[in-house]
Amino acid sequence: MIWVDQTLQEGLRVGMDNGQINPLLELLQKLPVDVIDCKVVDWEKHGLPKLNLYQQKHIRGKINGTLAEVALADKLGFKNVIIACTPHLGQGLTSTVCTALFTAQRLGMNIGFCIDNASRFSIEELCFLWRDIPIDGIDSFIYGDKESLLDPVAASRILASLLNKIPVCLEFHGHNAYGLA
Repeated sequence: MIWVDQTLQEGLRVGMDNGQINPLLELLQKLPVDVIDCKVVDWEKHGLPKLNLYQQKHIRGKINGTLAEVALADKLGFKNVIIACTPHLGQGLTSTVCTALFTAQRLGMNIGFCIDNASRFSIEELCFLWRDIPIDGIDSFIYGDKESLLDPVAASRILASLLNKIPVCLEFHGHNAYGLA
């Protein structure tokens, strides 16, 4: 199990200024946090500098599945990224998302692939989506329950089943309507 922290993203979301963000980053460096997630566009919006070596190792930038955001992550020094998408039921991944995945792979990024609305899909439908994904270079699949559709029992059952079907590390991103965050 690894500890993924969302505190930095929350600070960026609520509008903390750089004078508040830098001490927050220093504090997170002292905690046993393995990964710090934040949105790349929020990092840029706050005018934060290119990531230093420590930050490159520990900060993972979340981007939408577009080529422009992959390029922005690369420009800002993000080596670890989450490429997130919200596919529609009954459809595969868009070519835009697949291009973003291929580009991030070509740039040597460590990639977490996130389906924000995964809880809307059956396990079979999620496995079907994997046929579109260039698996080489993807380190983890992040099962997103952005709409808080799952309770702890359902989440446990689904994740146990996915462990045997998804060919990469499995992560879960729950929201707190039913105490999953």
